[in-house]
Amino acid sequence: MKQIVRYRFMTIPNKMTGEIRLTINSERNNEYTSQYEGGKSTNISIFPIISINIVKPHEEGVAARANWDPNESIGLTKFNLPVFLSELEAIQEAMKIPTLYQYTDNRLELNEKEAMKIRKVFMVGTNMTVELAPIVIEKDEGRIEGIKVKFNTDLNVTTLTLNELTAVIYSLRTLPVDVLTLQLYTCFINRQAFARTKGPSAMAQYQRPIVDMTPYMGMGMGAPMTPMM
Repeated sequence: MKQIVRYRFMTIPNKMTGEIRLTINSERNNEYTSQYEGGKSTNISIFPIISINIVKPHEEGVAARANWDPNESIGLTKFNLPVFLSELEAIQEAMKIPTLYQYTDNRLELNEKEAMKIRKVFMVGTNMTVELAPIVIEKDEGRIEGIKVKFNTDLNVTTLTLNELTAVIYSLRTLPVDVLTLQLYTCFINRQAFARTKGPSAMAQYQRPIVDMTPYMGMGMGAPMTPMM
């Protein structure tokens, strides 16, 4: 039986989410043990996926995840994550070109000729095409700079302001993939071991001890706080 463990590390409200996902097959052991010259060696084989998901409205005026569509999500490995990140950083830098935007009658306009020069189209894996292109975003009765993010088709598009683009880049650049993967794996196997040891309903019955954090007034402000088990 396969178990998927997820951790959401990024949320751009109503636009994009990022998750690190680990698939564990209970019928296969992710830990391999071998003997060598009288010693014991244990290897752990786990392969995380960094998932970037477009959030789009499935009802008018309501932004939410609709029924799962493979074109709404890209799954990055540790191999192609740097490629995706470098393309985001490249278009972020290109957005600084002074002639990319201009004002006409106090209205922000995109220089389409310059925009075509910095538009990014690249492959992720063998079946996902990603497009990043500068646009003008209508927001709060105003117009601001931003980019379009498209996965495969025009049905799977979102927009990011420059601040949101910076947030996405920061989240991916600082993502500790190996650390989070090992923590997800350790958390999962510890829960499984607890359930096997204590019985199938152990996790449901387990409760954390209640701790009373109210200072004991009779001994002054420096009195210790007594846990109540």
